[in-house]
Amino acid sequence: MKKLLSFVVMMAIMFALQSQNIIFQTGFDDAPLGAPVAQSYSDWWTTWNDTPGGADDGVISDEQAQSPPHSAKVVWGDDIVFKAGDRTSGAYIFDFDMFLPNGLPAYFNILHHFAGASSQWALGVYFNITSSQVGVGTYVRHNGQRTNFTPPPANTWFPVSIFIDLDNDIANIKINGTEILEWQFSIKEDGGQGLRQLGVVSYWPPQTGARFYIDNFVFTQVAEDGAANMNVTPTSISEWTPEGNANIVKPITITNTGNSMGDYSSWIRFDELIDDGDIQDFTLTYSSDDVWYMVGYNVTEPREVELAVKFPTSYFCEMIGTYVTRMSYFLPPFEVGGNRLTFRIYGSNVGGRPGALLAETSLNNVYLGEWNEVTLSEPFLLDGAEIWLAVTFTHLVVADDYYPIATDDQTAVPGVNFIRLGTGSWSELVSSNPATAYGNIMIKGETQGIVTPACWLSLVGNTSGNVPMGSTRTFNATFNATGLEVGTYRANLFVTTSDENNPLFEIPCTLQITEVGIETYTVNNIQTTVYPNPASDMVTIESNKNINSIQLFNNMGQIVYSSVVNGEKTTVNTANFGKGIYFLKVNTDAGTKNIKIAVQ
Repeated sequence: MKKLLSFVVMMAIMFALQSQNIIFQTGFDDAPLGAPVAQSYSDWWTTWNDTPGGADDGVISDEQAQSPPHSAKVVWGDDIVFKAGDRTSGAYIFDFDMFLPNGLPAYFNILHHFAGASSQWALGVYFNITSSQVGVGTYVRHNGQRTNFTPPPANTWFPVSIFIDLDNDIANIKINGTEILEWQFSIKEDGGQGLRQLGVVSYWPPQTGARFYIDNFVFTQVAEDGAANMNVTPTSISEWTPEGNANIVKPITITNTGNSMGDYSSWIRFDELIDDGDIQDFTLTYSSDDVWYMVGYNVTEPREVELAVKFPTSYFCEMIGTYVTRMSYFLPPFEVGGNRLTFRIYGSNVGGRPGALLAETSLNNVYLGEWNEVTLSEPFLLDGAEIWLAVTFTHLVVADDYYPIATDDQTAVPGVNFIRLGTGSWSELVSSNPATAYGNIMIKGETQGIVTPACWLSLVGNTSGNVPMGSTRTFNATFNATGLEVGTYRANLFVTTSDENNPLFEIPCTLQITEVGIETYTVNNIQTTVYPNPASDMVTIESNKNINSIQLFNNMGQIVYSSVVNGEKTTVNTANFGKGIYFLKVNTDAGTKNIKIAVQ
């Protein structure tokens, strides 16, 4: 257990406390005795089943109170939820007091995202647990690990304080005056990268007979929302290689000079598609045809449920140039509202979630316990950009045994199966019980068309994630010439960011494959390399000395191109030059070299 805050967290808190703004506070004294807690403060509180005033709501009580006369009482079967607003920037503090009668079990958590069983847990705090199903002891659980601490004294009020800095992605929790844990906020309770988002705080008595009390709840913003300032380099990439099996790796660097952590994601789009070749058919899916686990929700009114599956460029690079013509979903033997399914295709968004809606087609009179297939109203081109295949339907209110969400019998591919209720935030479809782990969502896309060579460009490494303020992140663009014919290949690399002023960066990428090799000239220890020669779209000049500048002359002695370089390598775009012989003058720190080149 930590006794002292780290320097980073301590400085963040000190800076944050300079500008406090209480967002919500209550001692539960302004609500009538015996009233439901969430129903009394419905703008800010709800219940796990989103039914304020329902069976899982707490009650305003005078049995115990740290600041009389009232507190909030929760008993076994209750689960009250404070809605923090899905915040993604700023720094915040939760302060509240707790009372555990006779040392009974208690539990609360912080969620990145609240969506019932598909919520994303950030942290779990467990008191006096005696059930092995939950995990015996008193501890904080984060990143799949326990941090044990001494149980607070029974029948005594004690304070809890939680600091969360979303701009720096750090947090800490103090219980009864002692810091228990400092952690990276975006890491999930059970491990793995999660959302850098503050969703809710939930209070739940975890065992039969359990009850506890909450008082003096305060939610404070202690630092204003920050903003990322993102930049991406290089702004373009042009590479050349002779015909063969060469791999060229170019780093892509993302810089954040703002005062908040920035998020980004990247993808490739191939604009030059071929229209001559054999028509081929492919299937986009991670799913088998066998249902293993079906899922449903306890809702009190019909709710729209949307399922989405992510397909990055690396999944379908051998399908680029074909069109998604049909989509299908296996609907379990349970009715959905209006007997209707709506199929959608989304682009990608920052944070690895569905983005803009790109296509939509509905299917009426669906069949239960079968695959339901629809033909898209317009075929959708796979041009290399990451896509999401989605299906949405109305989840009905059914008392028992209603499971309209189908997953297959395979181990779910991590990070690709997502769900949302209504128009809320997306979260990964995972089970909170490992013994009943879900498979892959049973959705498919059928594609048809002429394949365009596209696997020659791929992205490797940290292709999505976040960049702390004052930091950089790097991933690689890999050019692979294997199997490519002589010619010029073009694509565009895109980086989407959370910087409102720079939300999208586009990097043109060109790979030229030629039959000729590299020509190297060495005079007076100046080694100059020119390739390709002859050139068509571009020519690259390298030297073992710093190149100050270059000039290109036509056969009449006229300068047709001039550039200041100040480096050991440069590229000249020759696509707009007429065919013929040109003379290149390379000025280096050690002297000048004249080279004849041909443009064809």
